[in-house]
Formats: sequence, structure tokens, C-alpha cells
Amino acid sequence: MTVPFGESAAIAKLALEASGAGVWSWNAATEQMYIDDRYRALYGFGADEAVTASLWQQRLLPEDREPLLQRIADCLRDGEIWYEQFRITHPSLGLRWLEGYGRVTRDSAGHVLGLVGINLDVTDRNQAAEALRRSEAQLKAVVDGAIDAIISIDGSGRVVSFNRAAVGMFKYAANEVIGRNVSMLMPEPDRSAHDGYLDSYRRTGRAKIIGIGREVTGRRSDGSLFPLDLGISEVHQDGQPLYIGVVRDITARKTAEDTQRLLLAELDHRVKNTLGTVQAMAEQTLRHSGDPESFVAGFRGRLQALSRAHSLLTQRSWTGVDLHTLVRDQLVLDDVEDHQIHYAGPALLLNPRSAVHLGLVLHELGTNARKFGALSVPEGRLDLTWTLTEEAGQPALDLHWREAGGPVVAPPATKGFGTVLVERGIRHTLRGAVRHRFEASGVTCDIHLPTP
Repeated sequence: MTVPFGESAAIAKLALEASGAGVWSWNAATEQMYIDDRYRALYGFGADEAVTASLWQQRLLPEDREPLLQRIADCLRDGEIWYEQFRITHPSLGLRWLEGYGRVTRDSAGHVLGLVGINLDVTDRNQAAEALRRSEAQLKAVVDGAIDAIISIDGSGRVVSFNRAAVGMFKYAANEVIGRNVSMLMPEPDRSAHDGYLDSYRRTGRAKIIGIGREVTGRRSDGSLFPLDLGISEVHQDGQPLYIGVVRDITARKTAEDTQRLLLAELDHRVKNTLGTVQAMAEQTLRHSGDPESFVAGFRGRLQALSRAHSLLTQRSWTGVDLHTLVRDQLVLDDVEDHQIHYAGPALLLNPRSAVHLGLVLHELGTNARKFGALSVPEGRLDLTWTLTEEAGQPALDLHWREAGGPVVAPPATKGFGTVLVERGIRHTLRGAVRHRFEASGVTCDIHLPTP
């Protein structure tokens, strides 16, 4: 069907009006410009204002003027159609972005007659595009700055995006992963089965992990595996599914959980051992006590000695106790230095087991010295020294207790619980050796502990 010329021209005019385009033409011979009302509105020219090429140029933003004029000159010399975006200063609207389409008109001999074209105001479109770019840049900055790894894949499982945290977590550069199947980040059997899982979800809509966090295993570029927490959400982009995974390395958390389980097990073991020690102390103290008062006094002192050793261990998270600290805590009462007590030796960190039982031994020896021995009189003196040796390639402790200047001490007719505790604590519990002597000059006690 052929459209009559008059009707065709009307349709073209309606199309131009609908597009908001301003029409212009330029005569090369007269350098006169023809512009329509829409063009005048685009530039802010008055209805009766005579518009020349020079006046038009004044509307152009200075930094856009020369490139645009050069583009037009190039088109007049050897081109036919030109397109350009440029900025103008509108008298009332300020800075505006325009889009220009132009065509060279020539006579039959090819000589330039002029230019004809249209202009469109694309400020809103450009501002929207710039806002979108800023939004995308901000989103990218947020994603790249996230602590968690963020990975997106398309419907076929290919990686679309791989943020900075993912690079650090999986030890792959982004360009090594983007475009490849996400299963490369998984160990077997998930690596081989992943495409089947994804296909099944797309066909049935049933998924085990979409939108639900779960613990899985990740695979780094060097093949090492690590635990991670994975949450997946689904969005649609241009009608196609996009799956976004948020991945968090939970190695530290899993390690902490394992450590907590070990600590609880160790605590259970220590509590049982402590309760066993307390029970044995109560039974033996009662057996060797002549009356309730002496039982209470003896048991309370031993319980306090045990408590002090535990307090020192707790301060160091049960990693051990320095021998100097243990000696001072068990022998120097009320935290006041005692001129009758002298102790010296190299620094040594005792393991928890040795610290507890050696603390009880020191308490028993100190209690007896205060009741019956050198510390029971002002002129008495206690010297406690120790040295470190080696035994089968392992450190060993030799500790020497010497009392002097006190009353004459005779060996007891029967072994009291204090003596029994000293000997059993060293020999049976700590697998050491002890030589406890009651001499006229004072009590001596030599203790040897392997790997204290």
C-alpha cells in the first residue's frame, strides 16, 4: 500500500512531534539556519529571535564546542551522516545534554548545499543512566567490601560474579572463575553432582538449599578443603534466573567448637580428679585425726592449698604454673614476705598435674614446719632450692627442703597423713622420688620429679 505524499509528510511530522525532536537546517551558501519551535525550546531561543550558527555555538559548553565543530567539519568534508552528544547551557534550565543527528545535503555534482538534522534533549536519560552507574558502582563497592564471599551463577551453573572476599577465600583470581562452572569450588562428590542438583531444581522447583543456610565444604585453588556456611537466594534478570550465594568461612568457628568440646571433656576429667583428691583427703584426714576439731583444721588447710593451686592454674587458663609463684603461694602466708623463708631456683613452668600435687606437698611440709619445725620459733630458717636436670632427654626437677635453727625433731612413731600425702603424691601420682628425713638439726626433704 502506497501512502500519498501529503499524508506521508503529515505522519513524519507527527512522529517528530511525538519524539520531542527539534528540527534544524543550515544553508552553506547563506549560512542561515532554519529551526522549528521545538528546537527553539531546546536551546532557550526566543520566538522571534534570529538564530545564526554563531549564536548556536554560544550555547555550547566550551569544552564540548571544539570537538563538536570538528566533527561537523569532518562530516562536511568526507561524510554524509553524523551523530554526537554534547552539552549546552540553557538560559533558564541550566546544563542540558543534547543528542544530535545530522546529514549533509549535496547537489547533483556533489557540492555541499548544507546540513539538516534533529536534536533531542537526553538530559533525563543520561541522568538516569549516570544514577544507574553510580548505583551499580556503589553496589559493587558494597559487594567487594563485604566480609563474606558473594558469588552469583547463572541458570547453567556458570559463575557470573566473584567478589574480593571470594578471591581471598578460595585463592582464585576473579578471571579464573568467572565464566566457569561453580562446581570447581567444590570437592567430590558435590563437584560431580552439582549440575544434576541444579537441573533438578530448575525442572521441579524443589531445592534443599535455596534460601536456607547450611554447612558445606569448599575447595581452594590448591586443593585444600575448608568448612563454610552457604546461603543461596534466587533472583531473575531479564527473565533468566540468577543464583546468589553468600559464603562464610567458618574454620575459626569449627575450631572453637572443637576446642570447646575438648575443654569441656578436660574440665570433666579435672573435676572428677579434683573430687577424687578431695574425697581421699577427707578420708585420710579423718582417719588420722584424733578429734573433730583437728579434722576440721587439717582438712580446711589442705582444701585451701588445693584451691590456691587451682586458682593459679585458672589465671593461666590451666596451661601451667610457674614454680616460684607456686612456692610463694603455698609457703608465704598473707602475701607478706617471711624473713625466715628463703627460696631460689631457675624458672620452671609446671604442668597442671604437677602443680596441684606439688602444691599439696609444699603445704604439708610448710604446715609441719610451722607447727613443729623451724618455722615454729623466731630463730628458725627454711631454705628451699631447686635445680633442673635432664632425664632421658626430658627436663627433670630436683627440689631440696632444708630446715635449720628449730626445735629438735624426732621421727614420728607412726606416719601421719601429711607424711603419707607427701610420699604418695610424689611417688605414686607424679612418678617421682622422695627422701623425707627427720634429723636432729632439722627436717630435710629431697624431691625428684621427671618432666614436671
